[in-house]
Amino acid sequence: MNKDQVIYASGASIMNGAFAATALSNGGVINGISHTVVTMGATHGIVAGSQLYISNLDNTSAYLENKMRYVYATPAATTMTLAAREGYTAGTPTTGQIWAAGYVSDDSYDFLGFMLHLASADAGGAALTLTKDAKRGAAWDTLIYTKAAMTGVTDLIYFPDMTIPMNGGDVIKFSWSNAGGILWGLEIWVRPRV
Repeated sequence: MNKDQVIYASGASIMNGAFAATALSNGGVINGISHTVVTMGATHGIVAGSQLYISNLDNTSAYLENKMRYVYATPAATTMTLAAREGYTAGTPTTGQIWAAGYVSDDSYDFLGFMLHLASADAGGAALTLTKDAKRGAAWDTLIYTKAAMTGVTDLIYFPDMTIPMNGGDVIKFSWSNAGGILWGLEIWVRPRV
């Protein structure tokens, strides 16, 4: 029997964003794990302790490519210190390199569902979406879930009747603009497939 996994992310701003074209910096070794400091293109609001999907930052930092990374610290509103067991490599992100509340695995997995809690009701009304970014390419990308307007929402739970199969390398990622800067907590439930 496969054991369900829960991925946790939290923040008080957007759920996804782009990296700035600013050089990565060495965050040092903490408890035997190398850390890399990355700069975002805008204020991120992510809370330390979150797990995020990180796309490839650049060709020299392939160790961060399409991986889940633990946010060790948020030293400034536009920076994050990410755990990277593989060690630090210098480099600079390029256009299109992103981070998101989401999940990816090298191995096939099933998406089970998610639970989202907001500290207060949203008044902005922006849509929340969950999409699959397929490793095979854009022709296989899929909208998994959408909440057209988050107005008045404080709790959102979505567990489909059937699990949603994902191939290794498929990314599930959330998007919500959160214009009101509401503190949110997200649990993403997945099950590895053997």
